[in-house]
Amino acid sequence: MSQTFEFYDQRAKAAEAEAACAVLENVRERELRSAKAWREMADRQRQIYDRVLAQGIDFYHSVPSSDLITRVTHNAQAARGVLDTLVTGFVRDLLTLVGRTQDTAAATKMLGVADRPTDITDMAFVGAAIVIGGLIGALVFKVAGVPLTLSTAGGALIAGIIGGWLRSVRPSFGRIPTPTVWFMNSVGLNIFIAIVGISAGPGFVNGLKTQGIGLFLWGVAATTIPLILGMFTAKYLFRFHDALTLGIVSGSRTTTASLGLVCDQAKSQIPALGYTVTYAVGNTLLTIWGMVIIMLLS
Repeated sequence: MSQTFEFYDQRAKAAEAEAACAVLENVRERELRSAKAWREMADRQRQIYDRVLAQGIDFYHSVPSSDLITRVTHNAQAARGVLDTLVTGFVRDLLTLVGRTQDTAAATKMLGVADRPTDITDMAFVGAAIVIGGLIGALVFKVAGVPLTLSTAGGALIAGIIGGWLRSVRPSFGRIPTPTVWFMNSVGLNIFIAIVGISAGPGFVNGLKTQGIGLFLWGVAATTIPLILGMFTAKYLFRFHDALTLGIVSGSRTTTASLGLVCDQAKSQIPALGYTVTYAVGNTLLTIWGMVIIMLLS
């Protein structure tokens, strides 16, 4: 709702009076900034009305009164609209409040939900997401005799994405401190890579002994060429951002370790946005084509 010049002028004078009575320097500076903002809005309101009143009689004949009032009201609210947009943008993510306890508590009630620093992980939330995602991923659907599944890793990944989105819109639960996230990304990823290496080591050595170096070279070609073609296709044909492209390629190979390395180097979780869909599709196609190749060679 639009306010008058007198309204903004009174707010500015009240802030100036608070600044004059303030004992603490930071409080005085805060009130002076507030007074300056209110004064600018009051001056803008006065300028709008002065400009309208300065128009000739022909202006009022050519512009309907309802349209004139609407335009004046809209222009008077422009400054407040900018402030509202900025505050809304901050509240969507995280807004840090500094001040007296009673002031920050009152502001928190008006702005949203308090997300106070803590070193405690919401393990109930994390455990529930892993369990639910694993159960969903363990489901196997047969289509024309071909089993389709997300796998437990894919289900947990999708559950994590949904849980992260819920946390962003409802920050009252699912708190995971930054050190915990670092531990999961670094130590957890290294453990995963080590387990993969330990599991694949015996088969890799036996394959070299029985098939020779040719098996290794064919493996290099089969895993490298599709990735290179995929990167060029995503970048130049679909014109995806480089971060999304690397996440897409990691998902197409269903390689969580490569996603972790990409996110670590980029210092961002943006590549994970391109990982999820291609991971699910790649995991399904790998299963289907594995069966197809076996049937063709048998």
